[in-house]
Amino acid sequence: MRVLVLMDAFKGSISSVKAGEAVRQGFLAADPATQVEVCPFSDGGEGMMDAFLAAGGGRRVGLTVNDPLGRPVEAEYALLPDGTAVVECAKALGLYLLRPEERNPLQTSSYGLGEILLHALQNGADRILLGLGGSATNDGGMGMLSALGFVFTDAQGNVLKGCGKDLESVAAIRAENVPAEFTTCEIIAAADVDHPLVGPEGATFTFAPQKGASDEVCHRLEAGMKRYAEAVCRYAKDCHTQADPSAPGAGAAGGLGFATQAFLHGRMRSGAELLFDAWNMEKKMEEADLVITGEGRMDGQSVHGKAPFRVADLAGKHHKPVIAIVGSLKGDTDRCHKAGLDAIFSVAPGPMSLAEACREETTFENIRRTAEEVARVWCLQWKGGNK
Repeated sequence: MRVLVLMDAFKGSISSVKAGEAVRQGFLAADPATQVEVCPFSDGGEGMMDAFLAAGGGRRVGLTVNDPLGRPVEAEYALLPDGTAVVECAKALGLYLLRPEERNPLQTSSYGLGEILLHALQNGADRILLGLGGSATNDGGMGMLSALGFVFTDAQGNVLKGCGKDLESVAAIRAENVPAEFTTCEIIAAADVDHPLVGPEGATFTFAPQKGASDEVCHRLEAGMKRYAEAVCRYAKDCHTQADPSAPGAGAAGGLGFATQAFLHGRMRSGAELLFDAWNMEKKMEEADLVITGEGRMDGQSVHGKAPFRVADLAGKHHKPVIAIVGSLKGDTDRCHKAGLDAIFSVAPGPMSLAEACREETTFENIRRTAEEVARVWCLQWKGGNK
């Protein structure tokens, strides 16, 4: 039996590489004759860099940048053999970099991501895959753009820092010292969501509460984001470029999708599809008998482009059964089944604290044990001839 494993990271608990290894060990414990191929996977968030390095090789590049509150933090990106840089915005902007009491999208900035992009350009990257996931920011990309040489000013001509609270003050935009390389560097933004910039399903109301925003703060950020979008659209019109706040993915990572499209001429693509190409996944799917996927938390939002459902779409195209192993399962499972998952298993063995459940060692063992039980049932069916 050939099993293809495409596990996403369990955010804050375990990487996609280790989650896949846990599944591999579980299947081999049930039947050592099983052929298990692990392809670390990501939909554009945490683990994207590791997945591309596993798929095609390359090297890690380390640097020090600003975290969401302007403090120095160690970050990294990958340089692939073909000159492509793979950048995860969470390396500089990750919610995990902030203590719970520090999380406030009015104060956080995406500046550190701009520093990574500049470094990648200076290091010879001629193509950048930018993973938009896991950010602590909701600044419309102002911080990132400020690091790249764009200047945002208020009605009095004062330069704005580029954090969430500055959105409401943007009156004018100009480009100063923006590297010429951005005119030739291809930038592809990988996102796992298709939300627009503003509105009930936009960046703020959908994601800012997860980043520490109260209801009052969300309404302030939304009003600011609308003003910011108007200023960007005026700037784009003057520069004869395009800016579309309603574009799918514009709301990714607190508006980084919108900024990438409007200022850096970036294209939005599914991170999962980019990795399908890197792994030559069509061929692997053809050869597989069973597909295992998963993520840390599965709920009603997951069907909107999350990795397991991208995997399910491709598996369905090749008529392959697909099983999800997840950290927690919440919401309408019927909807998940209709979206292509044949079965879903939560790894939690019983009541435990969130802190204990999120420990890497605990998560690894829970995934391994769950995978072994799935494998025992599946292998019994396989050996019985019901292929």
